[in-house]
Amino acid sequence: MKLIPLFLLAGMLAVSGCAKKVLSLMKVDDRILIASSEFLPSEKIKYQVGKEYGWKMVLKNEVKTIKVTETLTLPGAPKTWGPEPVGSRKREISSDLKTCITTDVINPADGKTFSSYWSIAKGDPIGDYKVDVSINGKHIQTFNFNIYDSSLTN
Repeated sequence: MKLIPLFLLAGMLAVSGCAKKVLSLMKVDDRILIASSEFLPSEKIKYQVGKEYGWKMVLKNEVKTIKVTETLTLPGAPKTWGPEPVGSRKREISSDLKTCITTDVINPADGKTFSSYWSIAKGDPIGDYKVDVSINGKHIQTFNFNIYDSSLTN
């Protein structure tokens, strides 16, 4: 697994905030985004080393900083979780090596937009994946999707 922080992209999900910056979900698309010539929502991703997938969100109101926690759970342990994160990004890997919890305090692009992307690496498992996203300690969205290898099907 390789984490690609891209907190500069426009979003497809919207989260509203009030004066105290309490966040609540306004719109949901429960499909993960996959890269092609553009990012498209999908529940299935063909296994291809280097293929990117991820999520994007946009806050209704501007904020200076938010704490984003992303929990990525795989069907099995990957060959690698990639290099250690840099800067304020923190990463914790579960003892069974199937779950990665990434936490970062970010400044959303334009005060509203943030995202996170991963890329498929050699040795990543085939099967059902799940990404849970929390903002400022509040669970916002769960994305369930499947990475499949078409060469394994008849």
